Amino acid sequence: MKTKNLFLLTLVIIVFCFFKGNAQVIPGLKNMSYIQGNITDANTGAALADVSVIIEAGTVKTDANGYYFIEVFIGTYDILFQRYGYQNDIKEEVVTIPNDTLVVNAQLWEELYAPPWVTAIRNYEDTECDIEWNYNPEYEIFYDDGEADDYICWMTAGNANAVKFTPYPWTYPVNIIGGKVYVGDGSFPSGANFLGTTFKIIVFDDDGTDGFPGTKLDSVEVVVDNYFWVDFSNLDATIYEGDFYLAMVQQTVPPDVVPVGIDYDIPTVYRSYIYNVSTDIWEFSSYQDMMIRAIVTDTNGKELQNNSAKEKILKPENNNIPSRDVTGYKIVRYSDFDPDSIPSSGTTNILLENTMDVTYNDTAYGGLEGGWYAYGVAARYNQNGYVWSDYTISNIVGHNNYFDVIINVSTLNGEIADSAEIVLTGIDYPNEIYTDYTDVSASELFPDVWKGFYNLSVIKQDYEEYVITNFLIDRNDTIDVVLEFAFSIDEVNLSSIKIFPNPAIDIIKITSPEIIKQIKIIDNSGKVVYEKNENSSKLISINTSIFKHGIYYVSVLTIKGISVNKVVIN
Repeated sequence: MKTKNLFLLTLVIIVFCFFKGNAQVIPGLKNMSYIQGNITDANTGAALADVSVIIEAGTVKTDANGYYFIEVFIGTYDILFQRYGYQNDIKEEVVTIPNDTLVVNAQLWEELYAPPWVTAIRNYEDTECDIEWNYNPEYEIFYDDGEADDYICWMTAGNANAVKFTPYPWTYPVNIIGGKVYVGDGSFPSGANFLGTTFKIIVFDDDGTDGFPGTKLDSVEVVVDNYFWVDFSNLDATIYEGDFYLAMVQQTVPPDVVPVGIDYDIPTVYRSYIYNVSTDIWEFSSYQDMMIRAIVTDTNGKELQNNSAKEKILKPENNNIPSRDVTGYKIVRYSDFDPDSIPSSGTTNILLENTMDVTYNDTAYGGLEGGWYAYGVAARYNQNGYVWSDYTISNIVGHNNYFDVIINVSTLNGEIADSAEIVLTGIDYPNEIYTDYTDVSASELFPDVWKGFYNLSVIKQDYEEYVITNFLIDRNDTIDVVLEFAFSIDEVNLSSIKIFPNPAIDIIKITSPEIIKQIKIIDNSGKVVYEKNENSSKLISINTSIFKHGIYYVSVLTIKGISVNKVVIN
């Protein structure tokens, strides 16, 4: 009787485990199952190696033939198939066969790669906008504005300058194939003749201490045959995550040494590093940003799959990189969005549903309302019908929302307001800063100032700073600025030089421990209303009855310097 009850209890447990999908080991019983299968590319039918087969019981990977095998307890499972560069596939509620093998095959579709980049450029007349994109996986990574503000080089050969690069996150693994260095026009170093000399470029992984350059991945020697941008190629280094460095190693000493340009303009990205061969230490550079650029390729791109490029880039451990032709592109225009947010949060208008071109001219652009616009391009693939990638969004372009602003500067005392610094700082997107100095005309034109709120500052030596904050520019406008003279009172000499009476009516007297050399009286606008050179007396009397009532500043020059005192004349 006890044996029968034990059998019934065991049977109940097995049934319960079977339906709950949570198989448990029952001593003395065979309750194992097996799952196997083959994973292939849904587009080409090729076997896919290195696919992760993830199940509650564990994870295995497919072999070189796309085959996998896993042992599980009997039960019901969800099976996830996952591989880099492909969309995940899930087989749900797979019921295993007790003491038998279940075959579960899967086909994986390549990821729906969007175009790597999209640019939008309006024409000079602001009547059309040209949109350009490309599926070519080769792209350039750079952090400078193309104009050098300074140059540097080492006094010692073997030292290096480097820039750290971060590829687009969706393009890993990334192959570094080349780049360029800005060397200038030959005027630095002084007396240099570096044409025909060489420098070395080394690719480093970011696996050094604290993310500094670590493993050397590849290198190439570069012969300098021209000024300005010097290109280099023939690199072949692949990274699968993180950052990499391009280091420019100096091989000669000044003056005939190749410099690197420095871009001081904001924004500063702080990605420049230096290496000292004598200490064998990498450290952050005080010169930011160095003008070194990298050219990389997305190894998942279709153009890498032909001719010699495939042999060069594909590694044995990564010989199933997906490749699928794009069958078309869709172009949309975004409007009515906050330019500080995402353009796709606004209104979306489809401009062209399907094209194989990689350029589009928006001829309707000129008739649009003034505002901010952007464009998106999605790639179309054949996947049991047509499917679209996500949109790659272009830069933001402004239409009919920029104006000409003239700023006229004058002084209250009539002095010409040349050499005044004008700074117009944008509060709203795109947060542009416009700056210039006045010439003798004391008038500056700032063309194409974006619509928005601004702060204005005008600074001229010896005058008070003129400031206007949070004002709107929404039309062509002229702003008149009047500068007031700035008075600097020498607190040190105030106690030694006496001016009385104060307030005064018709006369003031000035006494000084030292001989008075010069006296100036300046009105509140900065205009000099009285000036007299003295060099013989320590007591001076001045008739003030001819002056208008108001506040004046009396400047007294002695051998010890200048003292300025405020006087009220009634």
